[in-house]
Amino acid sequence: MSPNPPPQPASTTEYHHTLRPQPNRALRSTAALTALTAGLATSLACLSPLLRTNLLLDPSSPSNPPGTPILRWTPGLLLASNLLTAIHIPTTLLIEQHIYHQPPNSLSSTSNRFRWPLLLKLAKRILPTALISGALLQLLNPAGWPNLTPRTLTMSLLTATLVPCAAAAEEYVFRGLLQRVSASWFADSSTAFWASTALTSVFFAGIHATSSLWMNAYCVLASVGGSLMTRWTGGLEASVLLHAVSNVVLMVPPVLAGNMGYLEELTEKGPSVGMVVVAGVNVGVVVWVVGRAVENEKGKEV
Repeated sequence: MSPNPPPQPASTTEYHHTLRPQPNRALRSTAALTALTAGLATSLACLSPLLRTNLLLDPSSPSNPPGTPILRWTPGLLLASNLLTAIHIPTTLLIEQHIYHQPPNSLSSTSNRFRWPLLLKLAKRILPTALISGALLQLLNPAGWPNLTPRTLTMSLLTATLVPCAAAAEEYVFRGLLQRVSASWFADSSTAFWASTALTSVFFAGIHATSSLWMNAYCVLASVGGSLMTRWTGGLEASVLLHAVSNVVLMVPPVLAGNMGYLEELTEKGPSVGMVVVAGVNVGVVVWVVGRAVENEKGKEV
């Protein structure tokens, strides 16, 4: 008998509970979390020395003494930070495939693939809300008028292209692997969902490393919303779309304006209550829209 069991088909109803039937759950969970932690640590270890190079640092700023290196959004920083985050998409897929013996790409959805048609279908409903939210955020805290130069246009293009990749990777880590691993510890599917959602939401807020209570609350809300949509749709497409679009509409305006300190100020001081409320309402509306879309599809099947 082969020491490795054959790949198990993914559940067609409960995405988060797919790994529950696997034997030796404690051992597999330990191995998966260890591998994931090692991958995250390796990314940070690769990024840290790069942050000390001129490739990623702007050597001067009006608010600092001349020659003082400070962290600023540069092409090198965008490439390094986002690509070193995006690499966790294949990492999580490989962890689930080889430690839990799941079919390739089963982490994407219960259909064992990333469902691009579903993402495009949801995008038609979600993008208008996200664009309105982005416009309101700029009214509350303007980043400045667009400054159309080769540098800002290049940076904006890189931001719009790379940021969604990093956002998708975070969804594969949190709504995907971590949620499935932690949900496998509970026999009851509902208990498993809410316990794993609480755990991943706390970790999701923690990695954003902000002292702002309102920002932490938003991270928890976005995480819970992503988990709900993943459960309803049986895959990560909706949560990836919400995360990617939310980040792009927040980050592109200041980059296009050449206001590279805008996002760092938000990170250090935290967004205003108004900004968090707008972003939170956007999450709520998107979750409601996705829920309605799922109900409509079920109605058609009946």
